Amino acid sequence: MNNFYHSGATGDVIYSLPTIKALGGGIFNVQLPDHLYDTILPLLESQEYIHEVKKGRELTGTIYNLDLFRSNIDLHLTHLVQLHLQSFQIIDETWKQGWLKVEPIKSNNSFINITPRYKSLTTDWIKEINFLKDNSDNVYFIGLESEYEPYKHLIKDYLELAQLQLGAKYVSGNQSSFMAVAQGIGRDYRMSQAEGHTNCNQFLPKETII
Repeated sequence: MNNFYHSGATGDVIYSLPTIKALGGGIFNVQLPDHLYDTILPLLESQEYIHEVKKGRELTGTIYNLDLFRSNIDLHLTHLVQLHLQSFQIIDETWKQGWLKVEPIKSNNSFINITPRYKSLTTDWIKEINFLKDNSDNVYFIGLESEYEPYKHLIKDYLELAQLQLGAKYVSGNQSSFMAVAQGIGRDYRMSQAEGHTNCNQFLPKETII
């Protein structure tokens, strides 16, 4: 049985999934804090190529260390999915069509996420939020209370987030686990790119840079 290990954050974990899929799937061992592990677990378990999810590093069988992606000198320039694949000499472009399978929760709502880590100095977020408001029934901010005080919607886990994004009118934000989900489900999205960080860009028609 293949055993995969990743010690990264939720976004890195999501971006590593095409590598697991390309290598035939198996047991996924992650090293996340309890609250993040609990929220990403339903999404991971719902993917057919993930046979089991474990917290920790008790590995047997054929072991793949997914942390190897960090050794690439182009860490901030090459897409994180591509970096994971390159770590195992895998040539695969199918990930660009999406690698997460979920059932959509359809609505005429839009979702936005703005994280401080990769916040662009040039993106006009007020303009973006007004665009979403003018073209949607409702706009929900997805994130931490420290990022946006008045919570408008609470998402119980990443599986629900993926379902809501897939069925939404617009998805907008910057580089984050929220954006990793949007790319993973293979839908169109609006993204702000942080200066000097192109490791989440796909440069595809489905991507609109704001």
